[in-house]
Amino acid sequence: MTLEDYGILDDLRVPSLTPVDLYLIEQVRSVPKKIRQVIVATLQDPSESMPQVTDLFYLERLEFLIETGALEVVKDAPEFLNVQIVSAKAK
Repeated sequence: MTLEDYGILDDLRVPSLTPVDLYLIEQVRSVPKKIRQVIVATLQDPSESMPQVTDLFYLERLEFLIETGALEVVKDAPEFLNVQIVSAKAK
């Protein structure tokens, strides 16, 4: 069985801010970072407070945060993982 079978990802994929989203936003609150850096840092979170899911899940949540305006693109790039983002509140 996969995580999808257990519904774990479905519970995390909600149209509102979650603790995961707040964690992602916090990483770029003051300094812009590439999406790749944010995902790697989240996967390596030493507190182990983040769900152990795939990098694609975190990519999906970052896309959601950009679409809703919680994060802003600072520098666009051809490859989405190289796009630099910052918290909308940082500006």
